[in-house]
Amino acid sequence: MLRFFPSGHSSTRTVNSCNRGFSLVELLTVVAILGVLAAIIIPSISAIRVNSLRTASASNLREWAGALLLFSSEQGQKIPYEGTYDQPSWSQVRAPSETNAWFNVLPEYVESPPLSSLRSSSDYDRMIDGKSIHSAPGIEIEERDNRRRPMFSYMMNSQIYSNEGNAVSNSGSDLIRLSLIANPSRTIFITETRTSLDDGAPNEDNDRIARAKGRNNSISYRYNNQTNVAFLDGHVATVDSKTLYNSGRDPSVNGGQLDAYVWFPW
Repeated sequence: MLRFFPSGHSSTRTVNSCNRGFSLVELLTVVAILGVLAAIIIPSISAIRVNSLRTASASNLREWAGALLLFSSEQGQKIPYEGTYDQPSWSQVRAPSETNAWFNVLPEYVESPPLSSLRSSSDYDRMIDGKSIHSAPGIEIEERDNRRRPMFSYMMNSQIYSNEGNAVSNSGSDLIRLSLIANPSRTIFITETRTSLDDGAPNEDNDRIARAKGRNNSISYRYNNQTNVAFLDGHVATVDSKTLYNSGRDPSVNGGQLDAYVWFPW
């Protein structure tokens, strides 16, 4: 004898079984897997971003190095002046003494404005917008700080123009010639400078921040403890910041120099 089930009886049981929710164990398993994936992916993304910023900054330094070579070729192998002030004000970068300063004479060789031409607040912001040759990608600087004085993210080696030992010294009117430098391929010209107390060695102070000129105790650690360096012969290299810092030793005295990287060429 045939029996007929009420209409929809079997399909109702099927729908109920299909709508069964996830168990607590299943949910915890999914959450754990997502946590593991996040732990793997997030640091990788962060490292990729920092490497990208470092590469972009190295590109800026290649422009500075190329501008140096063009300037030197036109000016009888001379090296631009380092500038009179460690942390100049906006009015000081426009002073007559800074006419030959690197931040005023080199930018025009790569179609960028010299700092002396920046006059308004919006002009000043170009120093920190990440789009200018003056601005290192990824820096974090307050606009109000930069409007008080130029917050440099690149600095010239202050040991090229120096009064120490037998070094050549001048006021910027008599520029040093490259021919006087024994090892231009190892002598640092421009590097990234720290822009905050966190961006560099912990035992330094505000005098080492955002300088127009400096040496090893002013270098940046911003790109995963690495910094880019442009040398006097025009090439650019990525260097371990702690190595270049050299424990804060004075590069103008015995024992303060590094074999591969020269701050003080005299």
